[in-house]
Amino acid sequence: MSRLARHLFWLVGAAIGFVLLALLGLDSLVALVSESTEMQADYGLPQVLFYILLKLPASAGEYAGFAALIGVMLGVGVLANSGELIALRAAGLSIVRLGWLVLQPALLLIVVVALVTEFVAPRLEQRAESERHLLRHGAAASGGAGFWVFDRGTFVRIGAVGPDGQLFGLERYRVDAANSRLEASRAAVAEYERGQWRERERAWTAVSPAGVEVGSVAVGIWQTGLQPRLLAISALEAGQLSLRDLLRFSRYLGADQRRAREYRLALWQKILAPLATASLALVGLSFVLGSGRRVAVGERIFVGVMACTVIQLLQDIFGPASVVWGFAALWAVLAPIALTLGLGLALLRLRT
Repeated sequence: MSRLARHLFWLVGAAIGFVLLALLGLDSLVALVSESTEMQADYGLPQVLFYILLKLPASAGEYAGFAALIGVMLGVGVLANSGELIALRAAGLSIVRLGWLVLQPALLLIVVVALVTEFVAPRLEQRAESERHLLRHGAAASGGAGFWVFDRGTFVRIGAVGPDGQLFGLERYRVDAANSRLEASRAAVAEYERGQWRERERAWTAVSPAGVEVGSVAVGIWQTGLQPRLLAISALEAGQLSLRDLLRFSRYLGADQRRAREYRLALWQKILAPLATASLALVGLSFVLGSGRRVAVGERIFVGVMACTVIQLLQDIFGPASVVWGFAALWAVLAPIALTLGLGLALLRLRT
């Protein structure tokens, strides 16, 4: 790497890193204020800080696009304001070559964020959410939180999934229309042992024309095809999952087209996230690259934030619309990215 390439890499890379750290700091502060209202005896400040720390890798993935756009604008803006940009252009450095050198730190950010959001963030988020729920509601996990799954005609509510795969606050409801029978059961804890779920302290109630039956057992077997990993996946939002988990859960949903569309949308958002980040960096580059005049830092930040906001708004509109109206999730994700790339290339063309 030449001296010029190293200089541009560290200049723009430092700007991107500074912006990302600032965004993560602001996000953590907001989360701290929000979680402070939920503090109690077992969920105090140390636990809240640990919860926020575990969610930082996922937050870094969410803010990567903003950091790339604003960081590139700040870094190139420093070159413009110091006169280095004019000197580089006068020395014969082409816009394409200069753009490639400037975008390299953003590309490195894309690679790092892609690896983190695929292999690190999902598991940390699952641990953060489960431990938070258990600390706030206890092992019974009887609070209003939790999630529902449907399995073999049975509606299942799970209060929380523990770090080791245990299920807390397991409730099952089944309606047998043929025999006019309603069954409901609750277990404090369920553990996966030797290929089956063992429920601890299970109590059950059955209502039928013959009457009401009530019973309880210390240990019961839950016959289901649900695996621990699938239930851990169910505990998270679609956007919090890795590519592998999204593919696995989409196959499990099968005929449930509405929910499957939601996970397919998240899948395409994950796959195209690097392209989305690169397109935002390109837009940031195009605003200042090739300009010989001094550009105010505040103006660059304002323009960058507005551009990111508009693009994010388009993604937030197209994505849910594809789930509701059933059109292809790929086009819902690709359309805003294509618009962003087109804008960036058009602006760069005006510079040449």
